[in-house]
Amino acid sequence: MRSTTLPAIAAAARTAPPDLLACWEPGDFLMERQGLGVLGAGVARTVLVPAGRRQAAEASRLAEAALAARAEARSPSLVVGAIPFGGEIPAHLAVPARVLRTWRGLSTLEPARPDAKPPGLGPTLRLPAANGSGGSGEPEPDPSRAAPPPLPIRWVAEPPAPAFAAAVTEALRHIDAGELEKVVLARSLLAPNPGLDLRALLAALRRSDPGCHLFAASAGEGSVFLGATPEPRLTTTSAVWHLATVIRGRLRSSAPGVMELAAALHPTPAVCGTPADRAAELIRRLEPQGRGLYAGLVGWMDGRGDGEWVLGLRCALVTPEELRLQAGGGIVAGSDPAAEVAETESKFLTLLDALQAIGAAAER
Repeated sequence: MRSTTLPAIAAAARTAPPDLLACWEPGDFLMERQGLGVLGAGVARTVLVPAGRRQAAEASRLAEAALAARAEARSPSLVVGAIPFGGEIPAHLAVPARVLRTWRGLSTLEPARPDAKPPGLGPTLRLPAANGSGGSGEPEPDPSRAAPPPLPIRWVAEPPAPAFAAAVTEALRHIDAGELEKVVLARSLLAPNPGLDLRALLAALRRSDPGCHLFAASAGEGSVFLGATPEPRLTTTSAVWHLATVIRGRLRSSAPGVMELAAALHPTPAVCGTPADRAAELIRRLEPQGRGLYAGLVGWMDGRGDGEWVLGLRCALVTPEELRLQAGGGIVAGSDPAAEVAETESKFLTLLDALQAIGAAAER
C-alpha cells in the first residue's frame, strides 16, 4: 500500500473505481456490497447521540441537523456510523472529512479539491499501488500491520449454552401464555484481542460471503464494529439460509429521509420479536448484559436524505483488549432450546471461519 495525495486519488477514481476495503483504515467507515458502496475517512464533525429508548429517532434528527449545517457551509457530505439496538449506550456517528463512493463502475470523491479538505482532519485516503489490486481484487498485505491471530483463540460464551437454553425455555413460557408471538434472544463469544489485522478479517468475510453487506464503523475509544450482514431477499451465507421480504416503493418529495424511515422500522421482528414492546421488555430481562451495537443499525445518509442502513448482524465488536462475537435466534411456539443453541453456534461460524482463514494464512 502507499499513501497518495488527494488529486492523485481523484484522478484514479475517474479511471477505475478503487477497492474501498483497500483504502480503509481502522476508524474509517466502510459499507460495500459486491464492490459498490461508501468509504468515509477522517472526521469533520462528531454526532454523539445520547442513550435512550428513542435513540434511533434522535439520531435521525441530529444527523439531519448536521447535514443541514454542512450544506449551509457548502460542504456536502454524509453522516455515517452505527446505532445500538436498544439505546442503552451512546451512538457515535460522524460526518467524514472525505468520502469515496463507488457505484455502477463509477466513483466520486468529496471534497474534490485539495483546498476543500478540512485542515488537520485525519490521514489522506489510500489507494492500492498501480501494480496492486484493482476494484475486484483483494487488498495487498501490508507488512507494517499487526500479524493475524495465533490459533487457537480461546473463547468464553456469554451466557454459556445451558444458561442460554434456560433463557429460551423461559421465553417459551411467556409465548405459551399468550404474552407475545416471537422474541429474539442473543448470546456472545468473548476472547482477548490477539492483535487482529482488521482489514484482513474484513477481506476474509468478503471472500466467504461476497453477496453480503460488508461494514465497519467506529465504536469509539479505538473500537471497531464490523461484520458481513445478510439483507433483504432469500439468500444463503456460508453458515445459514435467510428468508426476507423485499419492499419497494417510490417516495414523495416530502417523504422523510432514509434514517427516519429506518428509525421508524427499528427494531424489526427479525431482531426483536412480536409485539415489539413486549419482546423488547423480555429481551432486557433475559439479556442483562445488553446488546450494544449488535442488531442495531449501520449505514449512511447524505444531505438529500438518500442512503443505506442495514442491521448489524454476523458481526464482531473489536476493542483494543477484546473480541466480542454476537448471534441470536428467533423464538416462537414450539422452538427447541437445544436447536436454538445450535442456531447461534452456526451463526457464529461467519466470524469464526474468517478468523480461522486469516490465522491459517499466517501459518503458511
